[in-house]
Amino acid sequence: MPEKPTQVPGEYLELLRKNGGRVTPIVSALLQRLHKSKRVYTPEQIKDELDTTLHCDIGFPTIYRAIDRLLRCRLLYRMHRGDGQTMFFLCCHPEDEHHHHFICTVCKRVFEIEMCMAHQYESHVAKYLGATITRHIIQLEGMCKDCLSDNVPKRRKQ
Repeated sequence: MPEKPTQVPGEYLELLRKNGGRVTPIVSALLQRLHKSKRVYTPEQIKDELDTTLHCDIGFPTIYRAIDRLLRCRLLYRMHRGDGQTMFFLCCHPEDEHHHHFICTVCKRVFEIEMCMAHQYESHVAKYLGATITRHIIQLEGMCKDCLSDNVPKRRKQ
């Protein structure tokens, strides 16, 4: 039986429209996929997912336009990896000014982090440098509890 499509939350579509973005079939399918999976994707993985979902071959310029549209609305976040690869994920709280994300390096799921301890660090750095800090970005990566428990060696019964 085919899988029922996941609905895109109305607040995502409203925010997109409010910021001058059009809700095209490609943008809608991308939002649905990212909302359902809650994972990070490379542009290549996004293209593969959308090609399969929409049953057509979408060009990379179209993929990058959709990504750019969602980045400008702060619905999509860019993740920079140490190996130079850029990945993208859907932000569940795009209107919240200040929060961070934890990304599992095994399953690629994204978790929202509501608290921030960086404000003290910001004031220290601002004072030390005589600068004004306007924003910060904190990206935490590691293994989520599900992946940790899957990777714990199981004891053999004796």
